[in-house]
Amino acid sequence: MKKGWLIYNKVDVNRNEYMINRLIDFFKSNHIELKLISYSEGINLENEAIKLAGNKVDFVINRSRFYEFSDAFEKQGVKVFNKARTTKICNDKFKTYKALVGVVDFMPTSFKNEVIYSGIKDEIDYPFVAKSLDGHGGEEVYLIKEKSDLEDLKRDDLLHQKLASNEGIDVRFYILGNEIVAAVKREAYKSFKSNYSLGGKVSEYLPSKEEKFMIKKILKVIDIDYGGIDFIYHNNRPVFNEIEDAVGAKMLYQTSKIDIIGMYCEYILSRIQT
Repeated sequence: MKKGWLIYNKVDVNRNEYMINRLIDFFKSNHIELKLISYSEGINLENEAIKLAGNKVDFVINRSRFYEFSDAFEKQGVKVFNKARTTKICNDKFKTYKALVGVVDFMPTSFKNEVIYSGIKDEIDYPFVAKSLDGHGGEEVYLIKEKSDLEDLKRDDLLHQKLASNEGIDVRFYILGNEIVAAVKREAYKSFKSNYSLGGKVSEYLPSKEEKFMIKKILKVIDIDYGGIDFIYHNNRPVFNEIEDAVGAKMLYQTSKIDIIGMYCEYILSRIQT
């Protein structure tokens, strides 16, 4: 019997119970054992990953956002979804932007003393957005209207980015097997952040030719088994915002009849049978 491990950050297990159960039940019905493994932040990830990779499994679904697990298993020749490089880049926003300089447009961005541009050469002035490198779901994203707002945060580990002109609107493109499956538009009610988890309005969205072209360019640089690519809008044109490695699916189930978790299960199954 084939065996696989499903790795999660412990704090994400409860809110991802539906997906976890779907994955485990699907592989069980195909006579494959999939075991949930969860870890907390703060452990020695490299040591734990090496120890874990000493166990024999046929595949790993890594939704922990810790690339160290993917890396350790890949070195043992185990198939991992998503790959270590993808998880490492996509869970560090500045690494993501640096990987996509000259590939697609994004808002001018700085981290500490380094400033990067891609297509848009404007200065980063007030108001601007400050966000953590590894935040997700709208966590640790702040609108900085004046100098005192930044001083109040008392943090020097935040990325700074010029605010897009079309505030409170973004689109998530769901990626499976390095292809677009669907898209959802998110609109904020009373915030510049449009995240569904924070109360934003969601609706099904049809990607434009320009957006499809931009995403194809991104996927030539960053390979994604399953994830989300987010665009924001500046002067009514799409610009890249970020990539969600361990992407959720609640918005898509609310706005369409696409069973993306089922599709993801079938995708993994097809890859581990070869």
